[in-house]
Amino acid sequence: MPVEFKKNICSNKKSLFFKTGKHNFSSINLLLKMKVIVFALENLTLTGGNLYDSLLYRTMKQNQDLSITFYKPKVHKGGFAFKKFITPFLELKWLKKVNQADNFFWNSVDAYHCFLLVFVLRVFFPKKKVFILHHHYKFLEMKGVKRTVFRFFEVNFLRMANTIVIPSPYILDQTKKLLPSNKVSYLEIAFQDKNNAGRSSVNKGQMVFVGNIEPRKGLHLLVESLRLLKKENVAFQVNILGSVIDTNYYNDLVQKVKEYDLHANVIFHGRVSDEQKDSFLSTSELCVFPSLLEGYGMAIIEAMSFGLPVIAFDNSAMPYSIKNGYNGLLAKNEDIQNLKDKIKQTLVDSTLSEKLSNGAFETFSKCRKLPVLIQEMKEFTMELNR
Repeated sequence: MPVEFKKNICSNKKSLFFKTGKHNFSSINLLLKMKVIVFALENLTLTGGNLYDSLLYRTMKQNQDLSITFYKPKVHKGGFAFKKFITPFLELKWLKKVNQADNFFWNSVDAYHCFLLVFVLRVFFPKKKVFILHHHYKFLEMKGVKRTVFRFFEVNFLRMANTIVIPSPYILDQTKKLLPSNKVSYLEIAFQDKNNAGRSSVNKGQMVFVGNIEPRKGLHLLVESLRLLKKENVAFQVNILGSVIDTNYYNDLVQKVKEYDLHANVIFHGRVSDEQKDSFLSTSELCVFPSLLEGYGMAIIEAMSFGLPVIAFDNSAMPYSIKNGYNGLLAKNEDIQNLKDKIKQTLVDSTLSEKLSNGAFETFSKCRKLPVLIQEMKEFTMELNR
């Protein structure tokens, strides 16, 4: 610490002591702490990515040398397009908070509405550091002009970061291609260790899907493949566990289920408790995960912890977790016929199902466990003080 700075601190200590008495030590500690602003809610639990972010923020809060404040950017999801258009300008209101912190955290989902805020911060306050948590490239969900426009915002938003925090090997590989010169902190996702029992109480033909109900999860393609499967007189039931994110999409799914006479085969349970979810996972024969885009797909590994083979499309992060013929099967991307074939193959071939189940258990046993990630997060937070 520079001598002049030490003198100033000592002077401040003396002043604080005489002015505030017994409260001086807390005031001094606050003065010395590295100040961090996080543009997010403190505790998020809706998705696996939310849980990861919340774990990082909790770990940061445990560092006594950091003072952390949370602010939530306002996102206009509905209403007039004009409101969405001016959101990046409205977010500039947070500039008055800039002098109150040294480090700033965002999630890359904020790319559009916080783009101007981060741009101004990087241009006019270059010594302050920007960290962006990045779970997946959202522009890949889009099509046409919308995809081009959001790609610009998302990639350049990430480019402005001093450090991009990445939790998955797939996104790490993608980022190396798109942003090769950016500094990255790779804190790979990990899982809580479990000692789940074997599959002695499996209900024949029972399948489970765990995830939010939105177009990206590909449930419309699953319903189409199940329509084909029912025509082949295969007995099955799919339990869909997850929150409704897109109401119109959910209503369309329900209508299709009725139209195809699948109401006894496809059951929407909504968001369930952890205990209920574990019960479905422990009694299912396999997990179906028809997602069209994942940065990691934590639900895949969670299903494998119960010995469930996973059937998914061969896209994005899926091949990083699912090894075809070892712990699950990969169908051709968006091919409902091939998805139906893979599901049927697993349900009717008990030898294959047992092989895939053993591979799933083994995959989970070898995956990263939570204590390792927490230690890495602690080391990361210590670096914020340097």
